[in-house]
Amino acid sequence: MKKLILLLLFLLSLSLPAQSLLERYAARLVPPARYVAPYVPIPPVIDGHVGEAEWGMAAWTAPFVDICGALRPAPRYATQVKMLCDDTNFYVAARLEEPNVTARLRQRDTIVWRDNDFEVFLDPNGDGIEYFEIEVNPLGTLLDLIMTYPYRSGGTFLSAWDCPGLKVAVSIDGTLNNSADLDRGWWVEMAIPHEAIRVGFNGGLKQGRLWRVNFSRVEWLMKGADEENWVWSPTGIVNMHMPERWGFVYLCPEKTEPLTVDFDDLMPDFHKPHFDGYSLYQLMWTLFYAEQDYESEHKTYAKSLKMLPLAASDRRLFCQLANLKLEATTSTFEITARLGTKSYSLNHQGLWCEKRRD
Repeated sequence: MKKLILLLLFLLSLSLPAQSLLERYAARLVPPARYVAPYVPIPPVIDGHVGEAEWGMAAWTAPFVDICGALRPAPRYATQVKMLCDDTNFYVAARLEEPNVTARLRQRDTIVWRDNDFEVFLDPNGDGIEYFEIEVNPLGTLLDLIMTYPYRSGGTFLSAWDCPGLKVAVSIDGTLNNSADLDRGWWVEMAIPHEAIRVGFNGGLKQGRLWRVNFSRVEWLMKGADEENWVWSPTGIVNMHMPERWGFVYLCPEKTEPLTVDFDDLMPDFHKPHFDGYSLYQLMWTLFYAEQDYESEHKTYAKSLKMLPLAASDRRLFCQLANLKLEATTSTFEITARLGTKSYSLNHQGLWCEKRRD
């Protein structure tokens, strides 16, 4: 009997995938970047010159990385960002190293990323839907829009929206559209009103101070080649429209010393490691990505966990999640789990919800 059991276990191991889901989607499970945006009593002047004392209160982020993270080489040119806030605006400053600053698009709401550009993505309430995108090129040409959902969930962009009260300024450290000399780069400043980005929730800071934010730089290095995508918080694949992979930004209240802010205390409990170093959030999103890939191959969603290509390590880890369930139809799915006194769900549109259990 013992030999038979060992044989069955051996045959089972042969039928399991060699690569686990956690290995397959590892690039998308890297913890997002974090930043504390200091409160400023006096707003900076938005003129494209980041020289005011107010900006000295904020630290530069680490240089941007490739959108795929460690899977790709580091960007050729450096990009860094600072952030500030007050009760009215969210402020962004960016410096972009560039030896030949170029731009050609001048009409607002054209596809600005067809030039080299700088992009801001904002999801203040962190639900992964109804988020905002603002793009600008070295000419100061803007594309600002609302996304109803990410593209993967059938979302569309509303470019007719012009961010009310938005202030943007660009300065160039060199000469625009002149390849005969060597430029040093260009700078961007933005003031984004809290009241302007309030679709789907009650508005700005009233919703909380921990926002999901990301920044992207599109760079066309060679004619005829694909664009480069350099970002603050990598998504793991060439797709910025993954709000769950964006960074966390804490907007400090007045008179808060940024150095005293403990991000571990700010983070929701389901973002903290609970299972072999993974968080509930990471594990449920792993299943989300696996369902997407399964549907792409089979034209239907997997109706249960057993239908997904789980390795032995996946099975051990997912068994630790209390009441983890996957329910699906051909065109929809929902992943549910519980942690402590709360239950969580993630559906096929990427909508994350939590509820307190009685």
